[in-house]
Amino acid sequence: MGGQDGYEGPPRYGQPHPGQPPYNQWPHAQPPYGQPYGQAPYGQERPGATVPPWGQGSTSTAGKGSKAAVVVAIVGALAIVGLAVALFVGLGSDDGGESGIPAATSEPEGLGDDPELDDYAEECHGGDMEACDDLYRESPEYSAYELYGGTCAGRQSNSDAQEVYCVEAFPPAS
Repeated sequence: MGGQDGYEGPPRYGQPHPGQPPYNQWPHAQPPYGQPYGQAPYGQERPGATVPPWGQGSTSTAGKGSKAAVVVAIVGALAIVGLAVALFVGLGSDDGGESGIPAATSEPEGLGDDPELDDYAEECHGGDMEACDDLYRESPEYSAYELYGGTCAGRQSNSDAQEVYCVEAFPPAS
């Protein structure tokens, strides 16, 4: 083809102009799949680039303070849970501290006018199973005192009241 020396004419269709990098090459093309613009391919670091606090960079000191905060938060949460369990176990029962005896379900009110039997009823309500049995044995037959003592202040059913003593149904802790 005639003409000027060194001139080959316009570039062919789809080819870059002289002095330009080929098409579909970095930096004119899209980055590799999944990589945002300006980020090195996975697992490779660009020279002179700073390593972000996430990922594979191990030279960064970022995040060490947050690890201590997480540890402190976990220890604090465990302490709160431990305190809650201790309070629940220590204050959760109304049986005077005797373990194995459930709380009374019936109040010792309106049973009668006998002060001695009223004292037994109060002690029975407080968790003294011997007082419940004494109340059952010493109260008049078919009275409210007898039923209250026989049911161990509501801790056992009416059907068991005449068959099972409270000290047998709810033995004291050893």
